[in-house]
Amino acid sequence: MNEVVATGKAVEVALQWASMIADRPPKALAALKQILIDNDDLKLSDALANEQRLFQSVANTLEAIQTMRAIQRRFDSGESIRDVYGLPRGSK
Repeated sequence: MNEVVATGKAVEVALQWASMIADRPPKALAALKQILIDNDDLKLSDALANEQRLFQSVANTLEAIQTMRAIQRRFDSGESIRDVYGLPRGSK
């Protein structure tokens, strides 16, 4: 994501975003980091296959399935994406 913020607020907002990211499931964050490391030197088709392999290694766990179901229930009850995932204070 990217965001334009008021002068002097960049570090504050960046830290808020970092805090939100850090609250995500550790296995998912580890897989995303691995994708960034691996895919830098791969052809697009190989990078996409690698991304899919790593995603499936996380998404097919019981923890991930339970989390996705809980999130889906929130969407089904009418919550917006901002309600479910939140945004740092001051974000639009």
